[in-house]
Amino acid sequence: MWKNLRTIFVSGLLTLLPVTVTALVIVLLYQLIVQVIGPTTLMGQLLRGALFGLGINFPGIELAVTLLSILITLLIILLVGLVTHYYLGRRIYETFEQMILSVPVLRAFYRTIKQITKATFDPQQSVFKKVVLVEYPRRGAYHMGFLTNESVGELIQDRFAQQMVSVFIMAPPNPMSGFWVIAPREDVMYLELTVEEGLRMVMSRGISLPRSRPTANVDNAGEEMSVSHAHLR
Repeated sequence: MWKNLRTIFVSGLLTLLPVTVTALVIVLLYQLIVQVIGPTTLMGQLLRGALFGLGINFPGIELAVTLLSILITLLIILLVGLVTHYYLGRRIYETFEQMILSVPVLRAFYRTIKQITKATFDPQQSVFKKVVLVEYPRRGAYHMGFLTNESVGELIQDRFAQQMVSVFIMAPPNPMSGFWVIAPREDVMYLELTVEEGLRMVMSRGISLPRSRPTANVDNAGEEMSVSHAHLR
């Protein structure tokens, strides 16, 4: 009896968990949107003023203002995408981008956000080279990260006898946050995962796992290592 109850409970949990997590993500996104373009923001105030000017006022108008703000934002994004898709739009965008890149502080911030955004939404153009494991924060515990560069520049490399590499460790649920790690190449384990699979694993906090594959050879400090996905489970 208890075994059957446990089986039923696990079945219910497996059914509800994806739905619950998805609902939580939607709620978090909605709260973020409200903070950025909600009724109390400049866009929200302008929309509310426009509606009042047209004599439109009803219970729940704040929700309507939020939905209108979201719709307008989506239309702006589509418009920007449409404009930059063509030559003239690209030239205008590139000129604006060069203006940002000419400011030292903005340049570093802009490049970082742009690279992370590309890695998150367009894995084909990702600056993340490979998915790796880094032993952190203690011996025997590992963090999944993304190799961003096989080198760290002469200024840093000259201080080490070992070959150092750059690894970005993401901090979900916000793909824009995380930290940069400089680690010895021989201590970094390269995984036979695509960047898209790695991002999915990190963003789901290990809930979404790739399908098992045959044991693959992984280069670690110039040596061939056999690492299977079964071990990662």
